[in-house]
Amino acid sequence: MTKGLFSVVVALYGVVDYVDTFLNSLVRQSFPFEDLDIIIIDDASVDGSYDRVKEWVSKYPNVIRHTTKPNGGPASARNVGLDMAKNKWVTFCDPDDALQESYFDNVTSFIERDQDRQASILTTRVMIWQEKTGRISDNHPLARKYFFGERLVDLDKDPHNIQLGGASIFLRKSVIDEHDLRFDERIKPTFEDGEFIGRFMSYLEKPIVGLVSNARYLYRKRGDGSSLVQSGWGQAERYDHVLKYGYIGLLDGLREKLGYVPVWAQNMVLYDIQWYLSEDKKMNSSTAWLKEDQRLLLMELLRKTFTYIERDTIDSYNVTAWSWLTREAILTHFKGQGSKVKRAFLWSERDSSPTRIVYTYSGVLPDEKFMVNGESVTPIRTKSVEHSYYGETFVIERSIWLPTSNTPQVWINQEFVPFASPKRPGWTKPVTTRALKLAPKPPARSGQSKNIFTQRIMTSTRPIARHFQRAVAIRAKLGNRIAIDRLVFGGSSVGAATNVAKRVVSRKTEAAFMARQHKMDRATLAWAKSDSVQKKYERAWVVMDRIDKADDNGEHLYRFIAREHPEINAWFLLSKDSADWERLYREGFKLVDYGSRDAVALTLAADFQISSDATHGVQYPIDKKRFGTYSSKFVFLQHGVIKDDLSRWLNSKDLSMFVTSTKPEYESIAGSLSPYKFTADETKLTGLPRFDALVSKRQLVDPSDRRTIVVMPTWRQSLRDELIDAVDDAERKEVLENSEFGRNWFKFLRDERVLSLANLHQLEVVFIPHPAMNSLSNLVALPSYIEIFDSKSGSLQDLLAKSIVTITDYSSIAFDAAMVGSSIVYFQFDSDSIFSGTHSYRKGYYEYEADGFGPVFESVDRVFEGLDVMAANGFVPFEKYEKRVSETFAYMDTNNCQRVVESIRALGQ
Repeated sequence: MTKGLFSVVVALYGVVDYVDTFLNSLVRQSFPFEDLDIIIIDDASVDGSYDRVKEWVSKYPNVIRHTTKPNGGPASARNVGLDMAKNKWVTFCDPDDALQESYFDNVTSFIERDQDRQASILTTRVMIWQEKTGRISDNHPLARKYFFGERLVDLDKDPHNIQLGGASIFLRKSVIDEHDLRFDERIKPTFEDGEFIGRFMSYLEKPIVGLVSNARYLYRKRGDGSSLVQSGWGQAERYDHVLKYGYIGLLDGLREKLGYVPVWAQNMVLYDIQWYLSEDKKMNSSTAWLKEDQRLLLMELLRKTFTYIERDTIDSYNVTAWSWLTREAILTHFKGQGSKVKRAFLWSERDSSPTRIVYTYSGVLPDEKFMVNGESVTPIRTKSVEHSYYGETFVIERSIWLPTSNTPQVWINQEFVPFASPKRPGWTKPVTTRALKLAPKPPARSGQSKNIFTQRIMTSTRPIARHFQRAVAIRAKLGNRIAIDRLVFGGSSVGAATNVAKRVVSRKTEAAFMARQHKMDRATLAWAKSDSVQKKYERAWVVMDRIDKADDNGEHLYRFIAREHPEINAWFLLSKDSADWERLYREGFKLVDYGSRDAVALTLAADFQISSDATHGVQYPIDKKRFGTYSSKFVFLQHGVIKDDLSRWLNSKDLSMFVTSTKPEYESIAGSLSPYKFTADETKLTGLPRFDALVSKRQLVDPSDRRTIVVMPTWRQSLRDELIDAVDDAERKEVLENSEFGRNWFKFLRDERVLSLANLHQLEVVFIPHPAMNSLSNLVALPSYIEIFDSKSGSLQDLLAKSIVTITDYSSIAFDAAMVGSSIVYFQFDSDSIFSGTHSYRKGYYEYEADGFGPVFESVDRVFEGLDVMAANGFVPFEKYEKRVSETFAYMDTNNCQRVVESIRALGQ
């Protein structure tokens, strides 16, 4: 009997584009739709969602009930729904998601199998549905608990099987009613579900949860990132109310009610906290906008939260795969582990030299002593890396390299410290106890039972039975895929079957292609390892800039090597489709086409890969899965001088050498307590290869020929995202013109004072758009006296050498311009927001007011006032800025390339 079993409470807000798909997935259930109790609570939607629901109600008035209320968030809407719910089990589906056709049937089957009614809470399997592609994947962070099939678990014994989401959960309504449980409406934008679930479980005699692994809930990951989970980082309550009322409210309430805080509840909070840490570690973090008082409050609330969480819970946490550093950071910062070092980690391979030891600490560097075979050993190098979150140093990672292949002994602050493993045990197959055993699965429902012939075949032990079972399994799998396709794309059964068939054919075609590719790869490898090819590329230096572009430090270094060091077997790697290919070919560069057979042979034989870029395709120009590993060392020449904090990006790179140009830049990377992992062994103060040509051009250009004002702003990531979403050129133009970027930079370029300044001093004005803006140049109307620079027909270095003033905002081009003697102006109208996570900037050591090579202005009028002052001085850089330039650069000569070559050669010794 399924009537009276399930109430589905739905909080409705802003889902007009999704609600039809959701309700269709309910109508198409194999479970009797008319037996469901669907309760939809409108939370004052303004997009027509509620009107759409009313249309559905007119079709199914006996199944769907509804009401509307003032906006208060999902928790308040669900509370209204709980007051209306009347069936034995209640679930809280989200109206932008969908349910597999057998969803409620599978949950019903599980309830029937739990004959002793042990579970009062059931969880279903969340599948990630990528809206943009329609792809469904089983990679939710909490998916592991379902890998062992349907089962009952006691969270007191298996506290890692936690559940935080209400959308994929079923709760016994009698427990809710008995204890008058409601969602805490203060908790927003997230964790209101987790707090409610935690309180619910505290009222159970035993926290036994049913894991319904074959009931699949399709969680839509919206393409525009507008869901509460995706957009919540931008809401102040996430850094206040979630912790105060969610984490602390739950843990404190449990301690008061039970006398202790269960490990499963600690794990729930730890699971949620990890996203705060990982989000802040991103290069483009959605948390970077927080103001100082918000960060301080967040850290205060986190410290209070961790008073409820035990050290052992943190150390043994394995709900998800934490990095060892995340664990150490939390233990050190919140549980005081850094005050007395508990363990060290042996990071190098056994019997290899040097031996690397790692430990973490906080505060002052402790005393260290290292012994091998009873004798003291002195480190050959050390590095301390600060790891910070939300402006606070959580932990310092200390690395020591010892000149030995034997296992050393470590003493920290006169105390022996044992080595520990950074890994934690993974999940093992659980042992089902008799007390938590489910009854056998009941026979298939009426209309779905197998005929006698099928049953006899399925129970046979003959080979034919195995083939038949496989056919049945394939049929079931295809049926499931067709059902999901109907949900995702909203088509008919025939259309869905066609789509599935196309995908099957596509995969077969792809498999055939991969087989042919594998055969060709084997032939390529055999050719690459032939004697003649090996000799051609033996000990090669592979130099490049970007895959499809040259004209950066790679090109300058290669040109120097070819001219001054012909004994080096150097090659330049570049896509043949690049606009630079023909120019470099005519100059005599030894070019190899990126992605070609020669590129494979060159990369496999090379000693060094050298590039101004460090993106994945540059660092790994051939696929290791296809062609195997290669032992070449990667040299990062850089694109410009690093002034911002790029550690979140670069620390993930395997760099054998890291070129720097200024003393502050070098110290910010190789120095002690920097956020970078690189030591003085990898970091080299050589100067950028392209600086050789800049200095030469400066010497060759007559001062009277320097008559150009260069305007070169950097791009804005947030603007890029808005332009991607624009549907046509008219909308793109509107976005560009109305953006803060457009309102300021275009206002400046269009100002008649630019023309007056140029005419008065006989100057040219050249605008250099960021490469991301090149395709948009035709949308921007600029005065005819503004020349737009085209890299295909001109040299940026030649232009800078003739510049008398360079106007930029945050671009490292200011370093190049200052080196050739150009006066610098920084136009920073958005300095408050540029480091707020909306751009790929993280503030580093560089302060424009204190370290910059020119004045900083925040408005167009102030820029012109500054230009007038410069004009009165003949556009000669003022003394204080000239002094900064001379003190900043380690070298201002034409030996940068030579120093780079010597440093690379030292790597091979």
